Amino acid sequence: MKVNFKFKKGREYMHLDEIMYLLSQTHWANKRHRETVEKSIAGSLCFGVFDENDVQIGFGRAVTDYATMFYVSDVVIDKDHQGQGLGSELVTFIKSAPELKGLWGFLGTTAAEGFYSKQGFTRSSDFFMTLPKTNSGDIFSIK
Repeated sequence: MKVNFKFKKGREYMHLDEIMYLLSQTHWANKRHRETVEKSIAGSLCFGVFDENDVQIGFGRAVTDYATMFYVSDVVIDKDHQGQGLGSELVTFIKSAPELKGLWGFLGTTAAEGFYSKQGFTRSSDFFMTLPKTNSGDIFSIK
């Protein structure tokens, strides 16, 4: 049976409980607190993938100033739906958002470089500098 997935943009469509479940499957956000996820959603342009029952099975967000740049973050597809091209479709959906047209896009990854290179991203590690997180709490790391 073929499932028709829907791609939606906007915080109003996102399901926090399902996003928490999706992020729990990742190595980068599996310990992220609910309050932190709520704040990250509030400050981002959010994208989701939904099944025919409106269950959210994918998530991604773009942090942007809507003028010069956007940072792609937290792209995840439920483990039971991986391998169907949904992650690639989600990244294409994010990149094609009218709000991001003409802006410089970037992201941070070491584990998914091959995936993102197929989406048009290129490694530019010589360019980025980072500032360590100054407060304790949620884990955030760029390896």
